[in-house]
Amino acid sequence: MAAVLVPLAIAALSGCTDAPSPARSHPAATPTPTPISTSDADALAAATEAYKQYLAVIDQIAQDGGKDPDRVKPYVDAAGLTHERHEAQRLAGAGARQIGSTVLAATSLQVNEAQRVVINACQDVSAVQVVDSSGASLVAKDRPDEIPYQATFTRRGGSLVMVADEFWSGPDVCN
Repeated sequence: MAAVLVPLAIAALSGCTDAPSPARSHPAATPTPTPISTSDADALAAATEAYKQYLAVIDQIAQDGGKDPDRVKPYVDAAGLTHERHEAQRLAGAGARQIGSTVLAATSLQVNEAQRVVINACQDVSAVQVVDSSGASLVAKDRPDEIPYQATFTRRGGSLVMVADEFWSGPDVCN
């Protein structure tokens, strides 16, 4: 409203002229990105919650034998969705399904930047089995019960979405 009133007030004070006023060019304002969180504790809590939601959905997809992998779409970026679709196709192609659920045993904050939060996460998969159509386990006998990951999140709309989830070989968050 002030943007409209100021030019009108200037025109009224300057009097009438026959010459049109020259057009003014103003650079478009670039919005300042809203930080994911100004508090490290809040950033960790938000990323941990987003990661738990992601794990619950991919566990459900695997428990359903890879059916409807697009359920993970709200939790990942486009590359993550492509990856999860591929993993679901592999599972379905093998006639396999998951039994049990992943537990997020621990998280720690790695990075809290304006538009990116990175956490280290410990996935407890001790209660998770992947079985073939006959019920035989496809899990390697030497698979560890806890697996460290590093997950990177960014904001999409009002939610955090995962843009990377990789095995973590740095300081072990599972200890």
